[in-house]
Amino acid sequence: MKNKLETLDAETLMTTPIQPLKFIVQGMIPQGLHVLAGSPKIGKSWLSLWICLQVAKGEKVWEFETTKSEVLYLCLEDSFARIQSRLFEITEEAPPTLHFAIMSEAIGNGLENQKDMETPNPYSGLIFCADCGKSLVLHRAHTMTASQNNFMCSTYKKYGKEECSSHYLRESQLETVILDDLKRVTHFARQDETLFAQIINEKNTAETRKEITRLQKDIDVMKKRDLELTALFKRLYEDNVLGRIPDEHYRTLSEQYISEQKTLRETIHNPKQEWKS
Repeated sequence: MKNKLETLDAETLMTTPIQPLKFIVQGMIPQGLHVLAGSPKIGKSWLSLWICLQVAKGEKVWEFETTKSEVLYLCLEDSFARIQSRLFEITEEAPPTLHFAIMSEAIGNGLENQKDMETPNPYSGLIFCADCGKSLVLHRAHTMTASQNNFMCSTYKKYGKEECSSHYLRESQLETVILDDLKRVTHFARQDETLFAQIINEKNTAETRKEITRLQKDIDVMKKRDLELTALFKRLYEDNVLGRIPDEHYRTLSEQYISEQKTLRETIHNPKQEWKS
């Protein structure tokens, strides 16, 4: 006997909480499986790499907003050298949240157990060349030991010695330099706390303004959602009074709306307290 057809009536569907579809690229790429098809050599790999890069950086894909995420690109027909050369063509700042693999198991046959991401370097995107001013990009490979991992000038790697000199900084050396500098700074802070605080305040002024702008944008989004929840709760209450929604569904939905609204209002309040402090 064939499986019985399972249906859901409209009333139940309208009153059942369902999580909205999550978009990686808003209005363009939702969660799930997608196929990018086209003629050979038309640029599918280039487009895929660029989209992965934009999502990893949280930047727009054309006019579409993205959800910043960890990205794994399985470039199974390429080599690391080829991917590296393409990255140099399309960006100067490669994020540590974009990961590549040129060999892997198949989906459903071992890939799920392989996909633990390598720990990113916390200083990626913050190191710049003293000669040309461009960023230093992190170079890691399975054929290298941890002591050989290094940051290399992106200008030299892309254009050669005609544009910048050949130089690199080992990842382990960078950690040592930063630790020594932290010790020096903390020693200075202990010697003259007032002067240290004055210097830090002067340096942080621009960063503080930028952070306030970011927080204000987040608050505006949360306030908009707060108003939406108020309207939703009002309609929900009216539908319950008119008998369109059962009491059980009303209680479930109202508890969810109230909980979300409470969290939103607490979050909106906390950044304002940070500004005042």
